[in-house]
Amino acid sequence: MKYNTFGISMLLVAASTGLARADSVADVTAAATAYFNAQNAHDLATVSAMLVPSEDLLVVRGPAVSWGRDAAIKQYEAIYKGVWKLETDGKPPKVVMVGESAAETFVPVTFTVGPKEGQTKQFTMNVTQVWVKTDGKWLTQSILATPLPQQ
Repeated sequence: MKYNTFGISMLLVAASTGLARADSVADVTAAATAYFNAQNAHDLATVSAMLVPSEDLLVVRGPAVSWGRDAAIKQYEAIYKGVWKLETDGKPPKVVMVGESAAETFVPVTFTVGPKEGQTKQFTMNVTQVWVKTDGKWLTQSILATPLPQQ
């Protein structure tokens, strides 16, 4: 029996590419989950370490817009002084790979926010994050929180 070595080679490349993609999706999912956990813990050091160290980092949270990592960190410092809790629907984030070193995640989140003492508000948003692989780690390049219709 004669084997087509080109065909077998292409099959092996396709299989390894699929495995690499699955690994990347799992890694991005883990990074997004860790990010939300750090947010709920008000763990500014961990959240900061997961942001791209760049002035091109963009965080849009309702009407609040921050450009740059330092501005985003200041925004998180301020909101962590009050009530800031995120609850997902319990499903893993939807991950869309954009090549080998970029991905986008989509997560519906219910936010509970307010002053440390006083009345809180809840609202539901879709959090879209762009992730880039930098020095072997997945870091957030942008965060866009857009309102979802109230049900």
